[in-house]
Amino acid sequence: MPRSGPPTYTYTLPPIYIAVPGTTITAAQHNEPLEDIASTFNSVQPIVWGGTGASNAAAALAALGGASLTSANTFAANQTIRLADDGATAGPLLTLDRNSATPAASDILGEVVFSGRDSAAATQTYGLIGADIVDATAASEDGRLFLQSVIAGALATRAYVGAGIYAPTATLGDGGAGSLNFPTYLLNGVNTFPSGFLYGSTIANNAVDATNDIDFGAGKCADATNVSIAAITAKTKQLDANWASGTNQGMRYSGAAIANTTYHLYAVWQAGGVAPDFYADPSAVAATVLTHLQAETGGSSYAYVRRIGSIVRTGGAIKAFVQNGDQFLWLAQVQDVNTNNPGSSAITSTLTVPVGIVVEALIVANMSAGATSDISLLVTPLSAADTTPSSSIYTLRTTETGDKAAQLGVPTNTSGQIRYRLSASSASFGVALQTRGWIDTRGRLA
Repeated sequence: MPRSGPPTYTYTLPPIYIAVPGTTITAAQHNEPLEDIASTFNSVQPIVWGGTGASNAAAALAALGGASLTSANTFAANQTIRLADDGATAGPLLTLDRNSATPAASDILGEVVFSGRDSAAATQTYGLIGADIVDATAASEDGRLFLQSVIAGALATRAYVGAGIYAPTATLGDGGAGSLNFPTYLLNGVNTFPSGFLYGSTIANNAVDATNDIDFGAGKCADATNVSIAAITAKTKQLDANWASGTNQGMRYSGAAIANTTYHLYAVWQAGGVAPDFYADPSAVAATVLTHLQAETGGSSYAYVRRIGSIVRTGGAIKAFVQNGDQFLWLAQVQDVNTNNPGSSAITSTLTVPVGIVVEALIVANMSAGATSDISLLVTPLSAADTTPSSSIYTLRTTETGDKAAQLGVPTNTSGQIRYRLSASSASFGVALQTRGWIDTRGRLA
């Protein structure tokens, strides 16, 4: 007999099973109850009978309310994976295994997603940790982790962990084992690279077109506001053409016709150090230069500029020079002052150096005395007080006939000017100043 229905689900033997003393026992009294019991026990048992009502493990797990291993599940309580093990091996382990027959680069292997609700009660992913394949080649496989977060409503990758740790926007990407590669490094809200940081990015006259072209070396630098940093690849740029991105393209601000003047050369780049390039502008004011650059066709995305040097165009050509760090030397030094009997008052002279910036002019000063006398020459920046030279205050001094010469470094003003003055003067006295070059810290010490 089957079990009775709810709520008891009891099993009752058929009445024929009872044996009465003094009567003949029939087969039905044993066979029918045993067959009924065998049939009941061999059938699927409902949970209330002590079974699960299922014929396989997955269905039994589902009937008992457990999480299915082949279906998506939602756990409504905290979960713990615990391994009782006193050994040193790793454990417990949670493995996310993407079993693909065609693994390839950029395959995402799995993600751990952190979600919550927003103010409109909508489900929002606020962050996730994932991993993907960089190279699936057997025996040389490469993979990486990635970290994503939502900022201003947009979920995006903020950092990768490969051989090194790097930002998606970092130039050159993975820098290798033990490296950190990020466009900006902050320590307690302050850039960790030195203010005015500048490495490389040297400039030189181009050998093919020295009249108009400048070769820029590779380098790295902070922008004029010390907010962003960029690595810049070597390029050749043309002064006689309006700016366009890329090597062998124009570099001049299109709003200024080419002229015999000073051009200030800037490294420029977009947010995150992207698309670094070089730009030439008559202005030495970084904010002005950035405005000019952003007005150029295709330049609107540029956000950072940094002056890395300055050149002088004279006689229709870029004046030839050589650079060694902050030192710039003319290939042929220029005699900017050559005068006899200049008097004993201060004289302002303009030197052949870039204008618009303050530089330390490198000059050779020469004083000649045609008669025996105690005479002194004082060469000073215009930012210093005008002082009368004497036997105790001088740049050069002589007490005999002949010439006296010395190499000097004198700061200019933004017009390339300095001051010189003799303690006395006559027809037999003369002064000559030759400009060898200049020192330009290019914002490193600003």
